[in-house]
This record gives sequence, structure tokens and C-alpha cells, in this order.
Amino acid sequence: TLIDLSGLPEKDDLDGKSLVPLLKNTTLNWDRPVLTTYGKGNHAVRSGMWRYIQYQDGGSELYDHQMDPHEWFNLSDKDDYKDVIAELKTYLPKEEK
Repeated sequence: TLIDLSGLPEKDDLDGKSLVPLLKNTTLNWDRPVLTTYGKGNHAVRSGMWRYIQYQDGGSELYDHQMDPHEWFNLSDKDDYKDVIAELKTYLPKEEK
């Protein structure tokens, strides 16, 4: 986003995608999940109705924001949601530097 806003040429080795299209058009359909990181190895992925959190110590959380907007019920240990977790994990960083 900062590279795009500053007018610099894009680099191929960047992980993210520019948010400038969203800044210019807030009604734009954005189908890419959002990744947030807090400290090393602690990541959360938000995609549509889901939020998956993976901690450096191996712990995890999964929430359905349509049914549980306050994140009171962790679904990460329920077998019914293994496919959801597997999909969301594909957006987590592969390596930590």
C-alpha cells in the first residue's frame, strides 16, 4: 500500500497486496483475507465470517463471526471445522525471519 501510494515500482517479493483500490472505492468487493501479526509467531487471519488465530506456542482459536461476533466460542478443536482451518492456514506466513 505504501509503495503504491508513493508511486514507487512494485516489487515481486512482497507478500501483501495494495489496499489503494479499497481506499479509492470503499464499496469494492475484497475477497482476500486479512492477516494480522502480534509479535513473532502470533498471527490471525480474518476471511468473511471466520477468524483464525494461531499462537507461537501452538495454541489456536477459530471463531464464526456470523454466529459469535464477540468470539466467546472457540471452534478450533471441533472436527467439523478442520477444512475451514486448513484453508485459513494457507494464508499464514510460511517462514518467520
